[in-house]
Amino acid sequence: MQELALSRSAEFICGAKRVAFEPFAVAIIFLATWLVERINRITIEDIQDPVQGPELKKFLKQTVEGQVSRKLGARSRTLQPESGSPEILAKLLIQAHSFHSSNIRLETTETHDKIYSLLGMASDADLLGIRTDYSLSKQQVFINAAKAMLLNGQVDILAMCQFPHNMAGLPSWTPDWTGHLQTPCGSCSWDKPPLFRAGGDTAPSVSAKRSSGGEDGLILQCAKFDTIKQLGPPWTPALSGFDWVQAVHHLVAIKDFCNTAISLRPDVPGLYEAYWRVPVADQHPAGGSNIRQRATERIKRGHELICEASWDVSKWQTAVPDEQMANYQIYMCYQHKRRAFLSDAGHVGLVPLASEVGDEIHVVPGASVPYVLRLAGAVGEEGHRQGVLVGEAYVYGIMDGEFMETGPTLEVCCLE
Repeated sequence: MQELALSRSAEFICGAKRVAFEPFAVAIIFLATWLVERINRITIEDIQDPVQGPELKKFLKQTVEGQVSRKLGARSRTLQPESGSPEILAKLLIQAHSFHSSNIRLETTETHDKIYSLLGMASDADLLGIRTDYSLSKQQVFINAAKAMLLNGQVDILAMCQFPHNMAGLPSWTPDWTGHLQTPCGSCSWDKPPLFRAGGDTAPSVSAKRSSGGEDGLILQCAKFDTIKQLGPPWTPALSGFDWVQAVHHLVAIKDFCNTAISLRPDVPGLYEAYWRVPVADQHPAGGSNIRQRATERIKRGHELICEASWDVSKWQTAVPDEQMANYQIYMCYQHKRRAFLSDAGHVGLVPLASEVGDEIHVVPGASVPYVLRLAGAVGEEGHRQGVLVGEAYVYGIMDGEFMETGPTLEVCCLE
């Protein structure tokens, strides 16, 4: 990827065929545009037609993978600044190694190059101070990169800490870039404008520590919001298709938790909207499958249609669902590897699959989303509560900084 983005000239070679970068890029853009336009003209009658239906279903599976267009765009942004600003390392890492609608990720021969191969394109490489050193262990390369980004205020890289880790020996606050990582629940704080702003505009306070035993730790300032009291069933649908059985159990849990939340906090305005906002983490498509915006009333009907169909098994096999239902299904599936929760104080939302009852939800100043921490009751040698990061969370009602505006007490936690 770095060779494509930084080379003075580039061409693609397949056997005896050679294609220069420019016409290849134009062809990919044209194909993506044509596919979208063609798909928008397909009707339910076309799909159900016994002759052309099977061929159209095959056609609908053809997509221009997001990773392809992003790699082409990386060259333009790096060599032609007027076409778009070069991106920071954190954003490049998320683009290269995570997925939601695509299973294509950047692969490398050397694990170290999961980081090193992107440094030449990163606009903040000098600021981060990461240097290529293949004598380091692959774990230390990942730890050093995470530490550099966190110390420079990029706390939303914590959203990429997802479990279980594929690589042993990593702290909970270090993303495992060799794993099957999903894109963050919301956009990150460096996106303009970010989708969420749970941590408000206060700058984060992060520092690193190294124990006497040589383990790397992270000192993080945060505010405890609440504790998880109940958890719903796992929501782990396949990326292709819609798992109706899991969806029914997932939606029933969310409905039950919302009912409890309303009974505990009946005076909270807008709490009834949690029924349809929580399953999609309050977001929906905005002009493209990889672009998201905050949910609006127009997707509420999609939730209603799914709830209606959930009690009629015959409707689960509908060839082409209503467009509103289809969009809602897509964004429910983007929140996979999560489960619904109800907190002690009656808050609802989505947390990582690995969450447990008793885990705490904390808000980090400056972060886009809240985070689930598993902390010990006792404090460590330096007076900090110690524990591990479980992952990011979506909590209905605090994603725009409402909790931070109350001036909560900040505590210092040491993550291992």
